[in-house]
Amino acid sequence: MTSEQLIDNFVEDSSADPNANITVSDRTSIKIGGIDGLMVGLSGTVEGQEVAGRVAVAMPTPLQQFTIFCYAPADQWDAIIPHFEAVLASITFFEPAEIDFEFEDDSAIQDDSEVIVEPAAEEIRQWASEATASSEWGSTGWAAYQATGEPDALHDGCYDSINAWAPAGSNTVEWIELTFDTPVIPSEINIIETYSPDQVVQVDVIDLQGGYTTVYTSSPQDLEDFCPYTLIVLPDVDFEVQAVKITIDQSIIGYWNEIDAVELVGYPAGTEVQAAPAAPVGGTAEVFRGDSEGRMDRKRITGTSMV
Repeated sequence: MTSEQLIDNFVEDSSADPNANITVSDRTSIKIGGIDGLMVGLSGTVEGQEVAGRVAVAMPTPLQQFTIFCYAPADQWDAIIPHFEAVLASITFFEPAEIDFEFEDDSAIQDDSEVIVEPAAEEIRQWASEATASSEWGSTGWAAYQATGEPDALHDGCYDSINAWAPAGSNTVEWIELTFDTPVIPSEINIIETYSPDQVVQVDVIDLQGGYTTVYTSSPQDLEDFCPYTLIVLPDVDFEVQAVKITIDQSIIGYWNEIDAVELVGYPAGTEVQAAPAAPVGGTAEVFRGDSEGRMDRKRITGTSMV
């Protein structure tokens, strides 16, 4: 491709966005890291907000593209321009250097002090085996125990599932506690929601002494369009966990938030390895990296299988 084609593609994509009405102007030739490029100005509206911005592109090679894109509310754009220009001026390109890696046998590595380093511990993934809740819609269907075990079904979109936990009321604050067979130092908690996600407002992990530590907080959100939905919480704790408590607040959305299954991922005590975020089983999920004070970082990922 060429820089001109990159800009044309950007204009085409912007025109196709129903929430945006963007006009491109002032196409200017520039240098980005010594490479010939193009920059255009942006103006218009995004979701009804007047915005201004710039896009700059370059093709270091015909198969490698670079794009920097920035926009802000129109009345704030003058304050943003110096930052945009500073970042643009800092860009450099370089030829990648091939590096030869040598890997040792990881079954056992012995250093000069005769200390044996054992291989990394194997990750443990498990679904809840027991559950109790503040309330439940029924003693069989929609009962707390329906949130144990693997997900019962995954559909396109959300649905009212008899095989998921639902509290007795639809506009209340409720909780469910899930116990797992093997205590682990947690690296990931996957909460599969089948109806009216995501009204989970707090997640606590429970240690072997029964103590509670909050690893995630949020506000109720109407994410019906992102079903099936998996909330992935990445706790930052260094102790073994035997159970998880999930609190939902249905008072804002006013409808049942049903939970089909909860997976705890982690490692045995004595290891410091952290699991990478997994893609959800179909659909879209919010990924949260949190500590004891709550959410720290967030991004949206999509996937078709748990990996």
